[in-house]
Amino acid sequence: MPDKALAPPSCEEMPDALRLSGLRVQTFVGQIRAFAPPSGEDTPDALRLSDLRMQTYVGRIRQRRHPAKIRLMRCAYQAYECKPVQAG
Repeated sequence: MPDKALAPPSCEEMPDALRLSGLRVQTFVGQIRAFAPPSGEDTPDALRLSDLRMQTYVGRIRQRRHPAKIRLMRCAYQAYECKPVQAG
């Protein structure tokens, strides 16, 4: 089930609104990855700008103080940085 990929590390249940937010984040991370250069090349301006937009989005969610969304964003951002997400 695709929703399992969006679960926070604690594997707790998520409300529908958070699940939809997670889908939007995954789509956005996919768009950022589309700009990623082959290894060894400099980062193009488009990727740098996308990274700034991602950080701005994380900042907005943090301002709203939704801990579950912040955990989800951390998972998405780790995926963007190509770091393995630790299973809880």
